[in-house]
Amino acid sequence: MRKPVVGETIYSLNIGNSFSASRGETQELTPMIVEKVGRKYFTLGGMQFHLDNWREKTEYCQNHELYETEQEWINKKESDNIFSFLRNKFDYCRGATNLSLEQLRGIKSIIEGE
Repeated sequence: MRKPVVGETIYSLNIGNSFSASRGETQELTPMIVEKVGRKYFTLGGMQFHLDNWREKTEYCQNHELYETEQEWINKKESDNIFSFLRNKFDYCRGATNLSLEQLRGIKSIIEGE
């Protein structure tokens, strides 16, 4: 991950381990301003994050996940949805039994990168 700059806007998502998310609140992407950048950590909304991987500095589970842009978060949600769809489709071949051999070969070649 790149090194953030003081004054830059970074987007924070409250994830499942946070107090608010665990109380049934929806996850929200919140724009936050980088307050301080040090040698090992940077500060955002009073919380410290590691410079090398942007993970929250905590002894327990992290409460926030950071994104450089809103589009990065939108892309991750779409990717997760597609992966979930494919996993459900091919898990124990429940929904894949109606695919033809040609369709299966096409899927295999895409996955293998041919």
